[in-house]
Amino acid sequence: MRDNSVVSSQPYSVIRFNKNTPLFKEGEKADCAYIIKKGSVKISKRGPSGKNISIATASKGGIVGEMAVVSDNPRSATVIAVEPVEAIAVSKESFDRRLEGVDPFLHSLITTVINRLRKTSDHTVALYEKIQATQDSELKSPYITKKAKINKNGFSKINFLLADPNRQTRNGLRSSLFGHGFREICDISNHFKIAEEMTRKHYDLAILDAAFGLKELNGIIQDIRHAKASKNPFVTILVMTESQDKEVHQTLRHAGCDEILIKPLSLMDIINKIEEISQNGARTFVVTRDYAGPDRTGFKGDDAKEAPQFSPPNTFVAKLTRNISEERVETAVQKAVLKFNAMKIERHMVQINWLIQKLDPTNGEPIDRFYLLDRINEVLDDLTERSKENQFDGSIKSCKDMRALINDLKSNDNFDLQSWQQLGMSQNNLQKSLPSTV
Repeated sequence: MRDNSVVSSQPYSVIRFNKNTPLFKEGEKADCAYIIKKGSVKISKRGPSGKNISIATASKGGIVGEMAVVSDNPRSATVIAVEPVEAIAVSKESFDRRLEGVDPFLHSLITTVINRLRKTSDHTVALYEKIQATQDSELKSPYITKKAKINKNGFSKINFLLADPNRQTRNGLRSSLFGHGFREICDISNHFKIAEEMTRKHYDLAILDAAFGLKELNGIIQDIRHAKASKNPFVTILVMTESQDKEVHQTLRHAGCDEILIKPLSLMDIINKIEEISQNGARTFVVTRDYAGPDRTGFKGDDAKEAPQFSPPNTFVAKLTRNISEERVETAVQKAVLKFNAMKIERHMVQINWLIQKLDPTNGEPIDRFYLLDRINEVLDDLTERSKENQFDGSIKSCKDMRALINDLKSNDNFDLQSWQQLGMSQNNLQKSLPSTV
């Protein structure tokens, strides 16, 4: 939120900006420049693809917006407060009055330099986006042909989680995998520790035994995939099971695992499956209200449309087939998690809308009001956590306000059209509080 109140006796306005509020946006007409008095801002610019690229930051004493004011062109970048900011707004008229007294040659020189800086900035952003796209493709689509050889040294870079309640089986697999080149192996005997370990460290590959229990394992996999219990929700997950029941396999796949391995297994069975996954390359993930994971045909959203898709980093394949550093892998995962959270928030908004429509007292259908309101509260809980992760401060407050309204509606005996309209207004406020990209 921008507070236009003057908080200084100086001849220039001092304007306050809340966190995540834009001082101005690219393409807007320039009416002033800003001198940062308190706080800091992020400067970003659209690349050729339309994606915003962060190009700089400015803090106390920094000036932003001066190029558009001097050149009389639209804003060349977007500037957003990354924390509460106070800035001195210097109007275009003030700039123009001062430039009138400048030597014509210097005036022309200043204008020329600024125009060249704008062009250089455009070229730099375009080049950065091109380089970034190339680097991202190494993580998202590290496809190798059948003729290509897997870098056996890559096995030593894989962070590997092995969870099996049978100590003998676990120790035998660990020793065999170590002999094949894997070095970073963590073996776990208790399924309660899987989430704890996955949250502690970034893992690229996890082999989990269904002997822990189908219900328990499904819950663990779902928590991993929904980024509730994992630093890397896109980890490659293989499940070992003795069951050949297709319904069991379907349940495991719908929890979000990548592949199922039927026991008994030899070491080469596992290695062959690992190499097969590597040659398949990138994975497409889909995101619905209650599923996140590798694409399974037939997944649809609540509006009966195809579920949203995206290609997260496949860190396992990237490490195994390319010389990708741990730092780059973790950075790519962090960026993908933010995108994933935004997609989940969008799915949550679809679900909230669907639930509110069910509550419409004029549709004549019998409803369980308390059940539907409780469902909305459950969605708001997860939406709040993901908003915190993405630093969507406005939506955190809107979720809190909507939850308070729901609690009031639950305590009232009567749920009429006015109550339903209040709920709809609260939903609209929540939608407006989210960034336009959600």
